[in-house]
Amino acid sequence: LPLRLLGFEHLCFEEPGVYGKSAGLEVEVLYEYFLRLGSERIHFIGPSNTESPAFQEKITAFIRSAAKAGHEPVFGLFDNTPEKALTIAAKYKEFAGRLAVISYDDAHAVRFMTAMHKLNLSAPGDFRIVGHNDSSAARNTEPPLSTIRENFEYIGEAMLASAVGLAQGLQVQSRRSPNSRLLVRESC
Repeated sequence: LPLRLLGFEHLCFEEPGVYGKSAGLEVEVLYEYFLRLGSERIHFIGPSNTESPAFQEKITAFIRSAAKAGHEPVFGLFDNTPEKALTIAAKYKEFAGRLAVISYDDAHAVRFMTAMHKLNLSAPGDFRIVGHNDSSAARNTEPPLSTIRENFEYIGEAMLASAVGLAQGLQVQSRRSPNSRLLVRESC
């Protein structure tokens, strides 16, 4: 399985101690990246209705990073509607020029960027933003969205090894974390 499901953890391609850890590490690295760029306010945006272990890992890492930097963790969680993204963007408008945003995924980042454009704000001048997944939307936004690209070679190899192991009656799970890659584009 590509994820951990309750009761089926033994079928996941990664060990319980490994699965989701890279998601937290990515957020910690992005937080540090934005601090080094001089961002005064770093916020996290994402879906308002998920119990994904990777999402939980990202939230925890964001809180840990904010605490380490002496910042209040600020979250803008919204559903898939443009109106909800616009509500969050309107709240963040006052931080123009000082705001950096870590997005759970490219889809939420694109919705947020669109909402900010409606308020006559744009990246990277008024805010900086990084998504996750390296979707086609990330490459085709204006400006192109910086994003985290998953290591699909690692995922494919680990899932194949797990499937072959299960076919042989063995439990084969990866014990190493994948190396994701930050693709810096014009949104930062």
